[in-house]
Amino acid sequence: MRQRGRSLWFGVLLAGCISQSPPAPAPRWFDPTPVPTAVRPALPPLRVAGAPFLRQEFVVRVGPRELAVDELHRWTAAPERLVARTLGVPDSSYGGSNAAVEVLVTRFELDTTAAPRAVIEVTIDAGGHARAVTVDAVAAGREPEQVAAAMADALAKLPAALAAALGDAQR
Repeated sequence: MRQRGRSLWFGVLLAGCISQSPPAPAPRWFDPTPVPTAVRPALPPLRVAGAPFLRQEFVVRVGPRELAVDELHRWTAAPERLVARTLGVPDSSYGGSNAAVEVLVTRFELDTTAAPRAVIEVTIDAGGHARAVTVDAVAAGREPEQVAAAMADALAKLPAALAAALGDAQR
């Protein structure tokens, strides 16, 4: 009887070892912070926030109305934090309550419905005049390093696009 109990226990243990899946690969982290330039357009005080559905994981547009989340590839910070840094907004709560312009990050994604590209869309509100500003950059390919470089290029375009949109709004 004792031998049978050991055999049963060994069989359960062996079955558990065989049926286990290999561990999932660890996530990879990417920093899309653009290289700082000497000339940054003058912007009024900004407060940056992110839409509640934004994620630190890569968000990939795979169809006109379909998004997928890539759990294995992540940004080094939340999208709204990356945008705030690029726009020169201080770390403390992504700008102050005395900000002249509210910036809401509504898209921070990799669009693969055609040639892969990074897309950032923000909605700016300057005194009750809301307006969407979109920047994008084509990726050299579909590899994570290539789309992260495209996101850095898109982020680099954002300050000038925001300054232009604010200039147009004041006319």
